[in-house]
Amino acid sequence: MKRASEINLDVREGKRVRNYTMEIVPGVDRPLKVTNGEYVLFQYNGTTANGKLSNMCRYGPTDTSVEQRFHLNKILCLANEVAPQDVMNYCLECLRYDGPPRGAKRLGSKATFKSKGFKLDVERWNSVRKNIMCYLASKRYHEDEEFRRIIKYCKEKEYTIIHTGRAGANGYWEGTLKNGACVGRNVMGYILMCLYNVN
Repeated sequence: MKRASEINLDVREGKRVRNYTMEIVPGVDRPLKVTNGEYVLFQYNGTTANGKLSNMCRYGPTDTSVEQRFHLNKILCLANEVAPQDVMNYCLECLRYDGPPRGAKRLGSKATFKSKGFKLDVERWNSVRKNIMCYLASKRYHEDEEFRRIIKYCKEKEYTIIHTGRAGANGYWEGTLKNGACVGRNVMGYILMCLYNVN
Protein backbone atom coordinates (compact mmCIF):
# COMPACT_ATOMS: atom_id res chain seq x y z
CA MET A 1 0.00 0.00 0.00
CA LYS A 2 1.33 3.42 -0.94
CA ARG A 3 1.98 6.06 1.68
CA ALA A 4 -0.14 9.21 1.50
CA SER A 5 2.90 11.15 0.35
CA GLU A 6 3.14 8.96 -2.74
CA ILE A 7 -0.45 9.10 -3.94
CA ASN A 8 -1.02 11.04 -7.16
CA LEU A 9 -4.45 11.87 -8.54
CA ASP A 10 -5.21 13.24 -12.00
CA VAL A 11 -8.45 15.25 -12.12
CA ARG A 12 -9.75 16.38 -15.48
CA GLU A 13 -11.51 19.75 -15.61
CA GLY A 14 -12.64 20.33 -19.17
CA LYS A 15 -9.47 20.05 -21.26
CA ARG A 16 -7.16 20.80 -18.31
CA VAL A 17 -5.56 18.14 -16.16
CA ARG A 18 -4.56 19.00 -12.61
CA ASN A 19 -2.29 16.64 -10.73
CA TYR A 20 -2.79 16.42 -6.98
CA THR A 21 -0.32 14.94 -4.52
CA MET A 22 -1.21 14.30 -0.90
CA GLU A 23 1.90 14.87 1.20
CA ILE A 24 2.57 14.21 4.88
CA VAL A 25 3.73 17.17 6.95
CA PRO A 26 5.56 15.98 10.09
CA GLY A 27 3.57 16.80 13.22
CA VAL A 28 0.33 17.63 11.33
CA ASP A 29 -2.64 15.25 11.53
CA ARG A 30 -3.90 15.79 7.96
CA PRO A 31 -2.15 15.46 4.59
CA LEU A 32 -1.24 18.53 2.56
CA LYS A 33 -2.78 18.69 -0.91
CA VAL A 34 -0.25 19.95 -3.47
CA THR A 35 -1.39 20.89 -6.98
CA ASN A 36 0.80 20.40 -10.04
CA GLY A 37 3.80 19.74 -7.83
CA GLU A 38 4.21 23.37 -6.73
CA TYR A 39 0.96 25.01 -5.55
CA VAL A 40 -0.79 24.82 -2.18
CA LEU A 41 -4.35 26.10 -2.58
CA PHE A 42 -6.34 26.78 0.57
CA GLN A 43 -9.63 27.97 1.93
CA TYR A 44 -11.46 27.02 5.12
CA ASN A 45 -12.24 23.30 5.15
CA GLY A 46 -11.65 20.37 7.44
CA THR A 47 -10.33 17.65 5.15
CA THR A 48 -6.68 18.55 4.49
CA ALA A 49 -3.83 20.45 6.13
CA ASN A 50 -4.47 23.20 3.55
CA GLY A 51 -7.54 24.28 5.54
CA LYS A 52 -5.35 24.85 8.60
CA LEU A 53 -3.79 27.81 6.78
CA SER A 54 -7.14 29.60 6.86
CA ASN A 55 -7.68 32.66 9.04
CA MET A 56 -10.89 31.02 10.27
CA CYS A 57 -9.04 28.39 12.32
CA ARG A 58 -9.07 28.90 16.08
CA TYR A 59 -5.81 28.48 17.95
CA GLY A 60 -3.94 29.35 21.12
CA PRO A 61 -5.02 29.58 24.76
CA THR A 62 -7.68 32.21 23.95
CA ASP A 63 -9.20 29.98 21.23
CA THR A 64 -9.61 32.89 18.83
CA SER A 65 -8.82 33.19 15.12
CA VAL A 66 -6.94 35.63 12.91
CA GLU A 67 -10.29 36.45 11.30
CA GLN A 68 -11.80 37.43 14.64
CA ARG A 69 -8.83 39.62 15.56
CA PHE A 70 -8.77 41.15 12.09
CA HIS A 71 -12.37 42.35 12.32
CA LEU A 72 -11.80 43.60 15.83
CA ASN A 73 -9.18 45.92 14.34
CA LYS A 74 -11.64 46.88 11.61
CA ILE A 75 -14.04 48.15 14.26
CA LEU A 76 -11.37 50.59 15.39
CA CYS A 77 -11.52 52.17 11.92
CA LEU A 78 -15.13 53.21 12.21
CA ALA A 79 -15.92 56.78 11.14
CA ASN A 80 -15.52 59.48 13.79
CA GLU A 81 -19.25 60.11 14.10
CA VAL A 82 -19.74 56.70 15.77
CA ALA A 83 -20.00 57.17 19.55
CA PRO A 84 -16.89 55.85 21.38
CA GLN A 85 -19.06 53.93 23.86
CA ASP A 86 -20.78 52.11 20.98
CA VAL A 87 -17.39 51.18 19.55
CA MET A 88 -16.22 49.89 22.93
CA ASN A 89 -19.38 47.84 23.46
CA TYR A 90 -19.08 46.20 20.07
CA CYS A 91 -15.37 45.48 20.64
CA LEU A 92 -16.32 43.63 23.80
CA GLU A 93 -19.05 41.76 21.94
CA CYS A 94 -16.51 40.64 19.32
CA LEU A 95 -14.01 39.57 21.97
CA ARG A 96 -16.66 37.36 23.55
CA TYR A 97 -17.67 35.80 20.22
CA ASP A 98 -17.50 32.01 20.45
CA GLY A 99 -19.72 30.96 17.55
CA PRO A 100 -18.77 29.07 14.37
CA PRO A 101 -15.40 30.10 12.86
CA ARG A 102 -17.04 31.32 9.65
CA GLY A 103 -19.20 33.65 11.71
CA ALA A 104 -16.15 35.70 12.69
CA LYS A 105 -16.09 37.09 9.17
CA ARG A 106 -19.52 38.62 9.69
CA LEU A 107 -18.33 40.65 12.68
CA GLY A 108 -16.92 43.31 10.34
CA SER A 109 -19.26 42.88 7.38
CA LYS A 110 -21.12 45.73 5.70
CA ALA A 111 -24.45 44.18 6.68
CA THR A 112 -23.47 43.96 10.36
CA PHE A 113 -22.18 47.53 10.44
CA LYS A 114 -25.32 48.79 8.72
CA SER A 115 -27.58 46.99 11.20
CA LYS A 116 -25.78 48.75 14.07
CA GLY A 117 -25.72 52.15 12.38
CA PHE A 118 -21.92 52.06 12.01
CA LYS A 119 -19.98 53.60 9.15
CA LEU A 120 -16.51 52.42 8.19
CA ASP A 121 -13.78 54.90 7.31
CA VAL A 122 -12.99 52.96 4.13
CA GLU A 123 -9.95 55.01 3.10
CA ARG A 124 -8.37 54.62 6.52
CA TRP A 125 -9.15 50.90 6.68
CA ASN A 126 -7.75 50.21 3.21
CA SER A 127 -4.53 51.97 4.18
CA VAL A 128 -3.90 49.73 7.21
CA ARG A 129 -5.60 46.38 6.54
CA LYS A 130 -2.62 44.70 4.88
CA ASN A 131 -0.23 45.69 7.68
CA ILE A 132 -2.72 44.46 10.27
CA MET A 133 -3.04 41.11 8.51
CA CYS A 134 0.77 40.79 8.27
CA TYR A 135 1.05 41.37 12.01
CA LEU A 136 -1.73 38.88 12.85
CA ALA A 137 -0.28 36.20 10.55
CA SER A 138 3.16 36.66 12.12
CA LYS A 139 1.66 36.46 15.61
CA ARG A 140 -0.12 33.24 14.70
CA TYR A 141 3.10 31.81 13.26
CA HIS A 142 4.73 32.13 16.67
CA GLU A 143 1.70 30.87 18.64
CA ASP A 144 0.24 28.06 16.47
CA GLU A 145 2.60 25.09 16.14
CA GLU A 146 0.66 23.22 13.43
CA PHE A 147 0.36 26.36 11.33
CA ARG A 148 4.11 26.97 11.74
CA ARG A 149 4.93 23.38 10.70
CA ILE A 150 2.88 23.72 7.51
CA ILE A 151 4.50 27.06 6.61
CA LYS A 152 7.99 25.65 7.22
CA TYR A 153 7.18 22.59 5.09
CA CYS A 154 5.94 24.78 2.22
CA LYS A 155 9.11 26.88 2.51
CA GLU A 156 11.33 23.79 2.38
CA LYS A 157 9.52 22.55 -0.74
CA GLU A 158 9.41 26.08 -2.26
CA TYR A 159 5.66 25.84 -2.80
CA THR A 160 3.52 28.78 -3.89
CA ILE A 161 0.58 29.34 -1.53
CA ILE A 162 -2.68 30.54 -3.06
CA HIS A 163 -5.70 31.64 -1.03
CA THR A 164 -8.69 30.66 -3.13
CA GLY A 165 -12.26 31.90 -2.70
CA ARG A 166 -15.41 33.03 -4.46
CA ALA A 167 -13.79 36.26 -5.64
CA GLY A 168 -11.00 34.32 -7.37
CA ALA A 169 -8.82 36.42 -9.66
CA ASN A 170 -10.97 39.50 -8.95
CA GLY A 171 -10.45 39.44 -5.19
CA TYR A 172 -8.00 41.35 -3.02
CA TRP A 173 -7.02 38.59 -0.61
CA GLU A 174 -7.67 35.72 -3.03
CA GLY A 175 -6.21 34.36 -6.22
CA THR A 176 -6.78 31.33 -8.40
CA LEU A 177 -4.82 28.83 -10.43
CA LYS A 178 -5.35 29.25 -14.17
CA ASN A 179 -3.38 27.67 -17.00
CA GLY A 180 -0.70 26.55 -14.56
CA ALA A 181 -0.11 29.97 -13.00
CA CYS A 182 -1.40 32.05 -10.11
CA VAL A 183 -3.86 34.71 -11.31
CA GLY A 184 -5.12 37.56 -9.13
CA ARG A 185 -3.70 39.57 -6.25
CA ASN A 186 -3.52 36.66 -3.79
CA VAL A 187 -2.47 39.07 -1.02
CA MET A 188 -3.20 36.54 1.74
CA GLY A 189 -1.11 33.90 -0.01
CA TYR A 190 1.83 36.29 -0.35
CA ILE A 191 1.54 37.29 3.31
CA LEU A 192 1.86 33.63 4.32
CA MET A 193 4.84 33.19 2.00
CA CYS A 194 6.50 36.20 3.66
CA LEU A 195 6.58 34.01 6.77
CA TYR A 196 9.14 31.87 4.92
CA ASN A 197 11.64 34.54 6.07
CA VAL A 198 10.68 34.31 9.75
CA ASN A 199 12.84 32.18 12.06
